[in-house]
Amino acid sequence: MTNKINIFFLILIFSFTSTKLLAEDLNINAEIIKLDKKNNTIVLKKNVLVKDEKLNEIQATEAIYNKNTQTLKTIGKTKIKTSEGYLLDSKNIIFDNIKGEILSYNNAEIIDKEGNKISSQMFKYDKNNNLFFSKGDIELLDKNKNIYKFSEIYINEKEQKIVGSDIKVFLEQDNFKIDQENDTRIFANSVSTSKDKSELSKGILTFCKYRENGKCPPWSIQARKINHDVEKKTIYYTNAVLKIYDVPVLFTPKFAHPDPSVKRRSGFLIPELVNNSTLGSGLIAPYFVNLGPDRDITLTPKLYVNENPLMLTEYRRDFENSFLIVDAGYTEGYKRKNNKKTAGGRNHLFSRLNVDLFSDNENLDGSLEFNFQKASNHTYFKIYDINTALAEKDKKILENNINFELNSEDDFLTAE
Repeated sequence: MTNKINIFFLILIFSFTSTKLLAEDLNINAEIIKLDKKNNTIVLKKNVLVKDEKLNEIQATEAIYNKNTQTLKTIGKTKIKTSEGYLLDSKNIIFDNIKGEILSYNNAEIIDKEGNKISSQMFKYDKNNNLFFSKGDIELLDKNKNIYKFSEIYINEKEQKIVGSDIKVFLEQDNFKIDQENDTRIFANSVSTSKDKSELSKGILTFCKYRENGKCPPWSIQARKINHDVEKKTIYYTNAVLKIYDVPVLFTPKFAHPDPSVKRRSGFLIPELVNNSTLGSGLIAPYFVNLGPDRDITLTPKLYVNENPLMLTEYRRDFENSFLIVDAGYTEGYKRKNNKKTAGGRNHLFSRLNVDLFSDNENLDGSLEFNFQKASNHTYFKIYDINTALAEKDKKILENNINFELNSEDDFLTAE
């Protein structure tokens, strides 16, 4: 049978007269309870459960309560459930009932109410202010599998707010990855994050693959402040600098773009660094324009260091029974001409219209496709490394045609 003992009765057994202890109500449950009058301690074993006046709970297999210091020390694995619903796994914790602190210098895992997991080498919990503190190697794995690393962290349970320093964020959301080789990450001096907003101080954002030995990424955006407004689904930058191989190339005092959870909203998309033997280094900076629920356009300038820029445009329109794409590009051509770099601008115009026929007929299924393709130069796509919805860099043959396909219920008729 499990014994239940209230600290008030233990006080009577020990004949203690401390009124301070009487004011601090601890409820202790254990299967085995031993009283050590000589050391003024209570030894607790098997299914130890301790609750304080704020309804914080401590579970352990073994613990010792010291009357003189009013501390509870657990031995071995320990679980804690705070009054705000946070869960903690650690071992050999110390509960100071006078200071209102729970701490351990062993590895700990904290799980908040959102399901985020924080792993740390130590922790200290202030039960009066519902505040966690930790320092050392700290890692937070959120519910979206993003990884946050800190050297110091404070967690406010009441406000569901985290403040940390030396922050490294490794974002793993599929929406960020336009290429599996990318390593989306943000490094910052400090971060303050809550349920609705996050603010990073002196942050660096890049999507480039991580390079060993501390080498700078091919491109990055550095800003005095990076703010993520979850409600507005927007990331804001203050005093932002675009750097290519750590060399500043563009500065803007204010800059903003939709966060990756946004599927259709005007704003800059993920930039990309390019380089080839003919044109040299450059930067792709696409901008998406939402023209309505059924149409949009993407403007994609390719900005080269030593050559004229190339502007690519892709327009998309969804009709009731058809879909239209118009793909175009233009550049003034080479700045310096020679035998291989001839004068004159380069351009292309492609379009495709797909029409769904007989959409109301259950027995017939048909489609009609119109293709129009025009380009000014046969090497233009390969030199400028053009890969769009309709054009490819290795394209050599232009197609202007109409394709018609009709299928009956028995699938016996096909025409082109």
